[in-house]
Formats: sequence, C-alpha cells, structure tokens
Amino acid sequence: MEIVISRRLKQHLGKCNKLTSEQYGFWDGISTNNDIYKLINSVCEGWTNKHYIVCIVCDITKAFDCVCHEVLLSKLVHYRVMGIILSWFRSYLNDRRQRVHLEYTATHYFESEWESMNCGVPLGSNLGPCCLTYIYK
Repeated sequence: MEIVISRRLKQHLGKCNKLTSEQYGFWDGISTNNDIYKLINSVCEGWTNKHYIVCIVCDITKAFDCVCHEVLLSKLVHYRVMGIILSWFRSYLNDRRQRVHLEYTATHYFESEWESMNCGVPLGSNLGPCCLTYIYK
C-alpha cells in the first residue's frame, strides 16, 4: 500500500508543479550523484572564473526523526491531498510506537519500554523519504 500511495503522491505533486527538479535521489533517473556532480562543477567553474566560493553544509542525518506530524499533514492539505488519502496518512502517522531492542547474545538482551511517537516518519518505509522530501521542505 505504501508503494502505491508513494507513486500516486509523486504523480499528484508532479502534475501540480509542486516539486523542484533539484530534489535529487527521488526522481526517476536522478540520483544524489547528480547533486554531487552539480556541486563540484559549480565549484570548478567558480574557481576557473576566479569567483569567491562559499559552501554551507548541513547535516540532516536525523531529519527523518524530526518531522512534525501536524506540519506534515498541513502540508498535505496545502498540496490538496484530502479525503480518504489524507485520513490514511493521518492514520499512518498517528499512534505509532517504538522501542529499542539491543541483543548482546542469543540469550542476553535489553528492551526499552514502548513509547508513543508524535514526530518522525517510519524508517525503512517507502513513504518516509517521500514524506520528507516532497512535502516537508
């Protein structure tokens, strides 16, 4: 179901011209290598033309953990995702729970208590990157 919703959302946002062509890694045929190439090419061109080169790097390794569900849902409404699909997204995000499981050996392990999640998108899901890249920008 996630794959179907992800494809449909991508099509919908593409038709509405809500996506930028520079969202590397999520368009078909465009990978993050294209982004790296563009950066290196721009730096080399600036260097050749004796321009000042400034680069700002942001670490977004925890970006998936920080997505606010309410902001994400409001962005969906802004992009005219409504009705059953919006309800499905709300259900998909709300009342999620997680815990940590550390296994030392086959018989020794640690498990934390289950905790409710009011932010973040599920890691390893098909919709996680979709939500973060297409909507939460």
